[in-house]
Amino acid sequence: MSEKMKILYIAWSKQQPTEMYADPSVWYRCFQPAQALRDLGHTVNIVAFQNVTEEQIKAHDCVIFFRPLYSTLFVNLINNCEQYNKRYLASYDDLFFDIGYLRHSGFRKLGAPQEQILSDRPELYAKAFYFFDEFVSSTDGLKKAIKHHKPDAKVNLHYNGIPPEVHDWVSLLSKKNRINKRRLGYFAGGAIHTPDLLKIAPIIAQVLNEQNATFYCVETVKIPNLLLATGRIET
Repeated sequence: MSEKMKILYIAWSKQQPTEMYADPSVWYRCFQPAQALRDLGHTVNIVAFQNVTEEQIKAHDCVIFFRPLYSTLFVNLINNCEQYNKRYLASYDDLFFDIGYLRHSGFRKLGAPQEQILSDRPELYAKAFYFFDEFVSSTDGLKKAIKHHKPDAKVNLHYNGIPPEVHDWVSLLSKKNRINKRRLGYFAGGAIHTPDLLKIAPIIAQVLNEQNATFYCVETVKIPNLLLATGRIET
């Protein structure tokens, strides 16, 4: 992306349009990369799907739909992109578009009722998915899943990362508050990741003992008994 571009992020979020910054996924998949792109000289704007206008689409070269949901409004936005010959992509940080994946998802492992599993309207995510031929994926696994459903799709990998300002802030705090022990941190995206933590608990326990380290968990996940038994847990 050597030439300077005008890029528009359109975000679907459970937060109200005025509070989108409070949505972690929108923050690290829209606001954070937008700032990085601005630092490279590009013009980048972010708008909630409820507020986007035809004029905004006309004014940008590239439109990135983050976690798009199918609706009449969504179809109109796609038609606008087509009408004005704009490059448009769908960006995902999870398997929202794969209905079949729900059978194996953390919701079932947590014993969530069927209505909760379906409350995020997975069929609408899936229907929106098929309007795109180009995507942005946060992991290699997601890229593979996208290619499974659309083998000819172009998938751009954009891994999650820590912005420079946060890294500098942490470095400053670390200098002021030196911790003379090793610490392994786990920052999951909510209770739904409890089964994931359970799966990797034996390896974590081994590392804690070998490295004389503590396990630092800042989240709502349930910590497995195997890890609690190490006596090396901080929450």
